[in-house]
Amino acid sequence: MDHIAQLLYLYGIGYEYHKYTGDHVIFDHQTRLSALKECGVNTDDIDEVNALNFALDIAKWLTPIEAITLTKEAQPKLTLRLEACSSLSELTISIPALNYHFVCECNNLSEVGDYVYQGTRYVALSVAIAPVVVGYHQAKVTINGQCYETEFWVTPEHCYDPISDNKKLLGISVQLYSLKPENSKLSADFFELKELIVLAAGEGVDYILLNPLHLLFVEQPEKASPYSPNDRRLLHPFYISIELLCERFNVDKSVFFKQSNIDKSDRNHSYLDMSRCMNDKLAKLHSLWQYLQNQRNDWDADFKQFCQRKKEELSGFTDDEFARFLQWVAFEQLAHCQLVALEHGMAIGLINDLAVGCADGSSEYESNRSLYAEHARVGAPPDPWAEQGQNWGLPALNPVKLKVERFEFFKQLIRANISGVGGLRIDHVMGLRRLWWCFVSGESQSGCYVYYPFEYLLAILKIESALHKVMVIGEDLGVVPTEIKLAMAESHIYSNILFYFEKDHDDQFLAVEHYKKKCFVNGC
Repeated sequence: MDHIAQLLYLYGIGYEYHKYTGDHVIFDHQTRLSALKECGVNTDDIDEVNALNFALDIAKWLTPIEAITLTKEAQPKLTLRLEACSSLSELTISIPALNYHFVCECNNLSEVGDYVYQGTRYVALSVAIAPVVVGYHQAKVTINGQCYETEFWVTPEHCYDPISDNKKLLGISVQLYSLKPENSKLSADFFELKELIVLAAGEGVDYILLNPLHLLFVEQPEKASPYSPNDRRLLHPFYISIELLCERFNVDKSVFFKQSNIDKSDRNHSYLDMSRCMNDKLAKLHSLWQYLQNQRNDWDADFKQFCQRKKEELSGFTDDEFARFLQWVAFEQLAHCQLVALEHGMAIGLINDLAVGCADGSSEYESNRSLYAEHARVGAPPDPWAEQGQNWGLPALNPVKLKVERFEFFKQLIRANISGVGGLRIDHVMGLRRLWWCFVSGESQSGCYVYYPFEYLLAILKIESALHKVMVIGEDLGVVPTEIKLAMAESHIYSNILFYFEKDHDDQFLAVEHYKKKCFVNGC
């Protein structure tokens, strides 16, 4: 394997794929090089290429323990990498936070891999250890007197799954902004969601699937697509309820609604005036914020605790306490709605929707710029509806950078969207494994698949799902790699299928018994 070919492989740059037609396509070499260059690699500098190959491939064999150690809850093991000729007399693992200390058996270790570098053979050895609880743990491993540190990820067998095999659930899908308030309000929010929950639960509904509630562009309300958000780790203040806020702090809500200048014609329009809706909401929220300063002692501790917990996500609001307050209120109200759903007998409650990416120029992109490829954007390969492929304009995360920073950003992303709900739907779940990167040059566009560290991303998803007791649904419409299908089934990640597309080769609708075992079916 030549140096460039090796680096393409190590960066996950795809070599081939099968089109929707079944045709086998091999990516153009220059297109693949474009992907490397977008990751900041100077492919003309052979020294840089060799250094990267060493760091991504050889270096891990020269240290006994990697920065992250993946293991399974059911069969916990530690993997070591040592010179084949070396002897092992002492091996212990300790996790101070858990008061965990285990002395490993050094004899009869299982060899699970090897590597030869400069004439020296290195072996990977698997060591069985005592059980450890699910989660991420800072561990110390002592080998023959030398101490090494690793982040120990203990992964459950599958995601949290509250549904018994024989139980059928009924749910509805709602774009929250599309609900029409009964009062003088311009737009719906968590108050209307709460009302819908109570009504739906009374009719036997088990869950409500929502549109992405991610933070959009407060200063540019017309940029309103939930799937091109400003920051997926935060919530949009548009959905904060003044009514629920007044109830929370015992404020007379009539102050904010009795002098409304909104007439019936405003509320009967087919489309929302997003600028007017957002400005109206922000004005009321700011008035409430100023009023609540007099009661600050009653809520300041909870607010500060929230800000500390989400320090990284709120870093863009360092000098904007009002914006941080809105995030606290939004997350609190979402969790309140979920609690109401469970209290009224819903089996799952609210299902959040995680968009596949953030908008170009967004706060999420700018605050994590080092994790993204330079100009590559996420899209989709050619299909019957877009023969030239699709460019969604969403910045592409660099898979190597994600791993280097121990996936902290992805952890934030999942935690933020799994908080305060009963389920998480992941839009374009295939993105955990591979994404189509688009490269634009003048008026022409090329693209290829880039593969992500799926094993680690799936582990995070299962750990967070288990810790928060939140089920996971993957939107898997389109061409789905076999390994994704198998992983979803094994991990109890529910499929998201559309009734209209569930047909056989004769274009006839499939009988229900032929649907996937664990799936959510959309009727339209």
